[in-house]
Amino acid sequence: MADVFISYSRKDKAFVQVLHQALAASKYEAWIDWQDIPPTADWWAEIEAGIEAADAFIFVISPDSVASKVCHREVDHAVANHKRLVPIVRRDGFEKEQLHLALSRHNWLYFREKDEFEAAFASLIKTFNTDLAHVKIHTQLLVSALGWEKKQRSDDLLLRGKELDKAEQWLNQSLNERKQPGPTEQHKNYIHQGRIAANAIRRAKRLVAFGGIVLAIGLVIAGVIGGLAHRQLQLAKFKLKGAELEQVGIDALQQFEFQEIEALLFAMKAGQELKELVKNDSSINIYPAYSPLIALQQILSEIKERNRFEGHRDRLFSIDISPGGNLVATVSEDGTARLWDLEGNSIAEFVGHHSSVLGISFSPSGKLVATASYDGTVQLWDLQGNPLTEFTKHQNAVWSVSFSPDGKLVATTSSDGTIRIWDLQGNRFAKFSVYPAFAFDVNFSPDGRFLVAGLNDNTAKLWDLQGNLLAEFQGHHNTVW
Repeated sequence: MADVFISYSRKDKAFVQVLHQALAASKYEAWIDWQDIPPTADWWAEIEAGIEAADAFIFVISPDSVASKVCHREVDHAVANHKRLVPIVRRDGFEKEQLHLALSRHNWLYFREKDEFEAAFASLIKTFNTDLAHVKIHTQLLVSALGWEKKQRSDDLLLRGKELDKAEQWLNQSLNERKQPGPTEQHKNYIHQGRIAANAIRRAKRLVAFGGIVLAIGLVIAGVIGGLAHRQLQLAKFKLKGAELEQVGIDALQQFEFQEIEALLFAMKAGQELKELVKNDSSINIYPAYSPLIALQQILSEIKERNRFEGHRDRLFSIDISPGGNLVATVSEDGTARLWDLEGNSIAEFVGHHSSVLGISFSPSGKLVATASYDGTVQLWDLQGNPLTEFTKHQNAVWSVSFSPDGKLVATTSSDGTIRIWDLQGNRFAKFSVYPAFAFDVNFSPDGRFLVAGLNDNTAKLWDLQGNLLAEFQGHHNTVW
């Protein structure tokens, strides 16, 4: 694992070499991609692994890195893994509205030629050392969690003993004190599953030890009073199994907070075992455990999940349901969109964007899908995943896409400060600027005469299709998504 990953444009390579030497002299290890090769799947996998295993993520800001799709993609992955972001400005002259939104939220360090390198470097080291113990554990647990997921969540890779206790303490402290960088969902799930497995192992050891004692006692009694001892042994086994199922019910309720469907299946299995336990002994007319029944009742009354759609390789950004209600469309940071039936079966995968896919929308007829991407493009697809039209006029990330009610027009929003309306052939119908703000979401009115969008200036605004501002909705205290 490295101390820092450096994302940069090749035009700033000479500066990055100087920075690398300074970091090495200060005993900091940097992960830097020096190779000037065309992107491949294997190359990108190495980049992702380098980002995941680094404690901090430096982004060298210059006009070239701000315009680089690869650099933007690296920032995307760092943000997805809750990495500590450290933006440093090397060269001015870039368009601030093109800068990744996550970078604009952090304080910048200035390493321009006119700035004093030693002072800026001292500030950089101070940033690295802030809450360093928390960051180190964040990285270690993230790498372990991602490795666990890649190995089909093998129990052998889960935390045990003091390591698990330490991880739980770190997680609770991170959440209670709202430490940054915060834990990811991978952190939470990995630690939680470790506790479930540890509880199961502890119960099994307890049962084996107690069962051995009971068995030894039973054998002694069997030598003395025969049949009575056998009955006592059966009762002891019955109670042991009841105690085990009692704990399973408690675990199912705890698991329900994180994984609803899995918890339901867990409780159902325990309930079935409980039923069989009583059924197999006609002399028993009471249940030796009640928590599986209570867990089943509570889970069934509170469960919201009907089905689960699994297949994307990274977090999801947007979802839409077809007008007929029989299909679900999703988009992900993995650069793809997917089409599903309601049973969770993947019907089609839409591959063609070069970065995260941020928005998706079905056409009113349900025969087309439009996707918006961080790569600055919008794609129109049929339901088999075939690309039909590409919309390429935006100069930065496209956040949202929406069809008009008649299905003849598409509206899009972008970080370039514009809202655009297109026909289905990719021709511009209208364009209007909201710069220096930009819009995250856009929708047509039901009659198709108006357009409304949510902006990062804390407002929503209403226009006609010619771009005339009709109303502004004020009152929110932060970005309208």
